[in-house]
Parts: sequence; structure tokens; C-alpha cells
Amino acid sequence: MKRLFLTLLIILPLTAMAQSSETVSDDSVSSIVERMLDKKFKATFNIDFCSSLNGYFTENEFDGASLKLNRLRLDLKGRISEQFSFRVRQSFNKSYSKNSTENVPNSLEYANIQWHPNPGFKLTVGKQFLTIAGYEALANSMYVREFADFNDNLNFYRLGITGAMKLDQERNHELQLQVANNRGGTDLDIYPIGLPTGVESTKLPFITSICWNGYFDDKAWNLIYGASVAPVAKGKNLYYLSCGNIYEKGPVFAYLDVMYSREEIDTQQRITGLQGEGLIPVTAQNAEYLSFIAKFEYKFNSKWSAYVKGAYETSSVYKAEGVFAKGRYMTNWNAQASVEWVPFEKDKGFKLFAHYLYKGYSLEGPASFLNANVPDIQRISLGAIYAIPVL
Repeated sequence: MKRLFLTLLIILPLTAMAQSSETVSDDSVSSIVERMLDKKFKATFNIDFCSSLNGYFTENEFDGASLKLNRLRLDLKGRISEQFSFRVRQSFNKSYSKNSTENVPNSLEYANIQWHPNPGFKLTVGKQFLTIAGYEALANSMYVREFADFNDNLNFYRLGITGAMKLDQERNHELQLQVANNRGGTDLDIYPIGLPTGVESTKLPFITSICWNGYFDDKAWNLIYGASVAPVAKGKNLYYLSCGNIYEKGPVFAYLDVMYSREEIDTQQRITGLQGEGLIPVTAQNAEYLSFIAKFEYKFNSKWSAYVKGAYETSSVYKAEGVFAKGRYMTNWNAQASVEWVPFEKDKGFKLFAHYLYKGYSLEGPASFLNANVPDIQRISLGAIYAIPVL
């Protein structure tokens, strides 16, 4: 059945293409179908599903309840040969509009080919994840009930090229170097208000990142540290520093992320967005964001687990420019707690959860001159996750 499904999945599109265009065959090259039948082709195909019933509160006042489809994705990944693998993932919860730079919709999260010339090196080309370190960003979003604001305001899926090299024979340490698009469209896609007066667009909108990934203590500890730089306008840069510290042993899983960005143009738009009524809004400059994100999870047995998670974040301007004075503008935090249950031993991809979220915002000093208003919110959720294995 699996072979039949894979064969149809690949043959039908190729047949349609062959009817509309001239094809060139090379008998010396094995097709994917031939490799599949010869067991050289290995693939997994999942349908990722996450839905919940949510109750929403603003400043302790009940706003209402609704059902929400949090995640729906198709995820296909596989290995064509010893040297080549691939991944394609389509989300149905993001915009289908095609961005002008990359010529693909934002809903297409992965579309890449990976070349493994030897066990110690891998080259990834195509749409992929930005190597901005930190566990929460790297984690499967199916299992993240709520991101910290730092990660929630970044688009981590971009077209790029990444080289990853193992640094030791045990393969406990890896160094990654990546060059990728810093944006998928025009400046207006990132700065809806437009660039600040007198600031010109950059002609090289690329982000360059270096990341070290290391394992210690029989892989109980995993450290992911990285740094990135990107021109965001002519003469204006963006800098990221990030540290992910993960511990997993026995029933305990925990991590602490430290994320920092210094943005000569406010790409996250969190300070820009504080401008309230009565002002002619402009894009902020010299923004600075710092986040601490921590989670502790305990698995009681094969069916039951629980976790607590929190984030502490600050938003500041490090150098006065225009209406934006120097200083801290906002401190925000979120607290989360969740209980999760796997009801079926033979189908661990299905999980039920109960989750609570509180997000608080404290406006400070210079924010009062912007007529800013950011209310505290709460959410209670009952939901289900199912990673449906099609192949």
C-alpha cells in the first residue's frame, strides 16, 4: 500500500508535466520510483493537526470563547540516496500570498534539498529555518502553545544556503554557517509605516548567521549558541545574539533561552507599535529587545506529563531618535502551565492537553509620551494534537 501511494504521488504530477512539455531521459540515472522499489528511497509524510477550545480574557474580563485550528500542516521529508535528502512542509495557517522576493508563499515553510557528501558535512539549499539559536524557536511549533513575543515577531523560514560541519568524531559538536534572505518581500512588508525619513533601502537584504550546537554529559545537555548580522537599510544593521541551554534526562526536560537583538531599524515593530492615537506614526530606530524564556517539563509516566513555562522580556531604545527617547519602553512576561495526556499507547502521536496562559505588559518611562496602551491577557485552552503518520 505504501509503495502504491508513493508511486501515485510521484508519477501523476510527472505524467501531467510530460504531456505539456518535452522531456529528456537519461537511462543512467535511477528515477525516484526505481529507488523506492529498490528500497533506496526512505520518506515520512505526516499531517500535523492541532485544535483547541479557547476562552479569552482581557484585564480579567471574559471576552468570549471559540474553537480554533491552531496548526494544520503537511510535512514530507525523506532520503533519496546516501548523499541527498529533502524536506517540504506546507502550512494551512499562514498567508498564501506569494512574496515578491522569494517567489513562494509564506505558507510554504520548508522546500529544500540537503547534500551529504560525507557523514561530517551537510549542505542545505532552499527554504529552511534560520539558524537563530534558542530552543523555543527551533522546537516543533505543534507543541508550543504560546511563543514568547521575541520569537512570535520573527519569520524564521527563509530561502538560503547552510553548511553544517561536525567538529569531532563522536559528532557531539557542530558548526553551522548560513546566508539567507532577511525578508521575503519589500520594505513595506516589514515596515508598514515605511522606512524612517532619510533612510534608504538596502540592496543586499541577507542575514548571515553562525551557530554552534554541542552535546555534553552523554547528550543530557545540549547548548545552542549563535550570532547573526543583517543589513536592514542602507547603513543600518540588525544584530542577534542567542543562547539555548537544554537539559533532557529521564522524565525531566528543561531549557533556558536568552535572546537579544539590537536593531538600527525596528524590524520587530514592537516599539513602533506602541504609538497610540493622536500621533503621526513613524518607524522606530535603535530598538533593543532582550528575552529570557524558561520551561520545565516532567513526564510522570508514558501517558501523563505536565510543564510550567515563562518568559521575561524587555523592549528599549538605546539611542534617541525623533520622537523615541532613550530608555526602556516596556517590560512584559508570560506564564504558562499545561497538563498533557496520551490516551493510546500504540498511537503516541495523539495527545490531549489543558493549557493556561497569562501575558502581562508594563509600560515604562518614554512609552507614556506615545499614548501607548497594551492590556494584559489570559487564555484557557482545551485541545488535541495529532501528528498523523500517512507514510
